[in-house]
Amino acid sequence: MSTQLSTSPALVPSRDTQGAIVPYDPFAVAPNPEFALPSVLEHGSDVEMSYLTRDMLIYQYGSVVFTEGEFWSFSATHWVPLPDEILRQYAHKFDGKFYLKPGGKRDKVLLNKGRIDSILHEVAMLMTVRNFFSDAPIGINCLTGFVEIGPNGGTIYEHSPRHKQRHLIEAHYDAEKPALPGPLLTKLLNGCFANLEPDESAARILMLSQIGGAAIAGMATKLKKPKAAVLHGQTAENGKSQFLECFRAFLPADAVCAFSIQQIGDERYIPRLSGKLLNTCDELSAAAVTSDTFKRVVTGEALSGREVRRLAVEVRPVAQHVFSTNVLPSFIGGADRGVRRRLLIVPFERSIPDSEKVENIGARIADEEADGLLAWLIAGAVSLVQAGFFHESQACKQALDDWLFNSDVVLAWLNEECEVTGKAEDAVPSSLAYSAFSVWAKGEGYDRIPNANIFKQRMLAADPQSRIAWKPTNKGKVITGLRMEKTGFAT
Repeated sequence: MSTQLSTSPALVPSRDTQGAIVPYDPFAVAPNPEFALPSVLEHGSDVEMSYLTRDMLIYQYGSVVFTEGEFWSFSATHWVPLPDEILRQYAHKFDGKFYLKPGGKRDKVLLNKGRIDSILHEVAMLMTVRNFFSDAPIGINCLTGFVEIGPNGGTIYEHSPRHKQRHLIEAHYDAEKPALPGPLLTKLLNGCFANLEPDESAARILMLSQIGGAAIAGMATKLKKPKAAVLHGQTAENGKSQFLECFRAFLPADAVCAFSIQQIGDERYIPRLSGKLLNTCDELSAAAVTSDTFKRVVTGEALSGREVRRLAVEVRPVAQHVFSTNVLPSFIGGADRGVRRRLLIVPFERSIPDSEKVENIGARIADEEADGLLAWLIAGAVSLVQAGFFHESQACKQALDDWLFNSDVVLAWLNEECEVTGKAEDAVPSSLAYSAFSVWAKGEGYDRIPNANIFKQRMLAADPQSRIAWKPTNKGKVITGLRMEKTGFAT
């Protein structure tokens, strides 16, 4: 009996002109309309069945890729994950098929969980493209098409697998219409910032549109200065939670997560960051913000993790992180410059009176004003691309400085009691500086005073221009570039 083999060109590895195997390219293969499984397998190995399973996936779905621990296929508008229960059924098709044994005799393929896992593992190896989504163009995938974001605005293209988008925003975009907020969004914005001068109000509104725009455009970690946003308001009913609800409701559910930084530090949560555009959390601790994990997720560095009984995967986070808090945490031991440059504060200082409130206004904006909200966020994303970094008003910068000064005793002392000159001739004995600092900190009511080593680390971290230096002399160590006339200690 002759063996009917697949006529698919994908049955054998792709090779270059020298015969070397080339990496899998999902855009270079096309479904073979004459594809059919052979009635008899050649030798019934897991490898043979993995190649045929790959052929079946290409025949059924067209563009398919394995990356970040999952199989993905393109479904007219965006890439979607292929569920395990579907993938396993493709492997099931080989159960009971005949294969040829040496000498021409036939035997049946008998599958079990182990063999099915083995087949799908090899299919994954055949279709792997590492970091497939990492070089996706900056833009928003909406019902109108893919809106690529550039310095001159948004350009609309037909949906394509090459855009490498994993989500679809349920809204339409018209580049010819002005990006004006709808009445509900306008009411919320005015309600939050009616107490501010017009320039400051406009600045905070721009910041919010940039934060949301960075999320839906998947560009949060691609900025020159990526930042996590902190919506801070000490008073009740100040509107910040409504903005979080608006952003959450507007994005597809599978594009949003609510992980604390401590959870992201757990390897079991890292795979769940894959493809997320927005991470919101009502919890903000000093230990989390000063952690290496926080710095890495904000800048989009590769993280490795594994879920229970799954292979380890590498994920490059793209989510915009937004925290909402009534109380800003204090940093025990200070916050280094790496933390400072990754934080953006938007203060909410006005309690919205009952007469101005609209119930569930955040969710209603996402539902009733979707097109206007999309245009507003696209305008924010365009301004972000033009500048390369988030806009920060002077008041918002001051709010960040106040937080850091109030929670970092060394930074507060340096700001209040010293002058950083950067001049080598301005030298202070390090022991004298620490004594002056300790006296000042106790007088200001600080309960926990860092030791001399932490004091040195915080001093250096507080001076990004490296104007301060510790230098040894024959009379002991001195700090150069510092004057302490305000302290009352002689230098």
